Amino acid sequence: MNKPLNFIEINKSNLLHNFNTFRKKVEPAKKICAVVKANAYGHGCREIVRVLNRKADYFQVDDYEEFLEISNITDKPILISGYVSEKNLKEVAIKQGIMFICDRRTLNIMEEIGKNLAAKIPIHLKLDALLGRQGVLIDKLPEFVSYLKQLEHIELQGVCSHLSDADDPKSKHTLNQLKEFRAGLEIIRSAGFNNVISHISATSGTLVLGSKNNGFDMVRVGIGLYGLWPSQKLKEECKELDLKPVLRWISHVSQVKTLPKNYPVGYNLSFITKKKTRVGLIPQGYSDGYDRKLSNRGAVLIKGLRCPVLGRVAMNLFVVDVSHVGEIDREEEVVLLGKQ
Repeated sequence: MNKPLNFIEINKSNLLHNFNTFRKKVEPAKKICAVVKANAYGHGCREIVRVLNRKADYFQVDDYEEFLEISNITDKPILISGYVSEKNLKEVAIKQGIMFICDRRTLNIMEEIGKNLAAKIPIHLKLDALLGRQGVLIDKLPEFVSYLKQLEHIELQGVCSHLSDADDPKSKHTLNQLKEFRAGLEIIRSAGFNNVISHISATSGTLVLGSKNNGFDMVRVGIGLYGLWPSQKLKEECKELDLKPVLRWISHVSQVKTLPKNYPVGYNLSFITKKKTRVGLIPQGYSDGYDRKLSNRGAVLIKGLRCPVLGRVAMNLFVVDVSHVGEIDREEEVVLLGKQ
């Protein structure tokens, strides 16, 4: 079958390479949760899950719809980190999704569902360890855990939080968050919950903490799986790691022509040629996700050479300078994102 003019290409080998890189980074005994929320960071949730199904210990999604999308293609536990509407909680329980929970109301609903199903509903308790978002505040935790112990149809399988500044490897706030999280774990274990899985590190935390992982049981790797770095600081700090981009965005040249000097390109006359300029038209635009902010500042690859964007990115096309590229065939490959 012929490939379309514009498409996204996912590199299975690079994805597996990145996963194995993180596996080596953490202790073999540590579990790895592959984060596939937001359509696997735009890479295709179902496709990524199928590739990693034999590798990952857990998968993490954000919401009910994402959970349903992959619940029938993996037998691995699926964590749901975001909000789930009360009307969907029963189906999540029936399909054995594992929610991050941090409020009594949801606990009570899940307890009632468990009672009606004659089953224990697994959950991970989310702690607010100096993040200021989801989670139980540590000073409220003893009361919350005491209430949780009374519920007969809730099984506390894990305890988690999230690091907010770990993309800075020298952040003191990360140390404070770890201290706060450990204090919360101590409260939970002192209440008799001794066999819970603990996890706080996403990609940044995994890279910063490395094989130590500070005594926790699992890491949740998202952006790093796809070959992207959370920050330039971390990339410089972890030079020994070779993360490979998983995604390429491909288009093809639809027209090549030469414009005279002092000729306007695109809307609003935001670019006017300073000399005779050979240009290529690319049949993608902001309706396809090629950001309008890349006008007069983005670049694509054609024959391995960077070709700057000229003028405004339109809804369905944009123009690039190909004066330096040499002979270009119509429908020559163009890389909008990735390598060539």
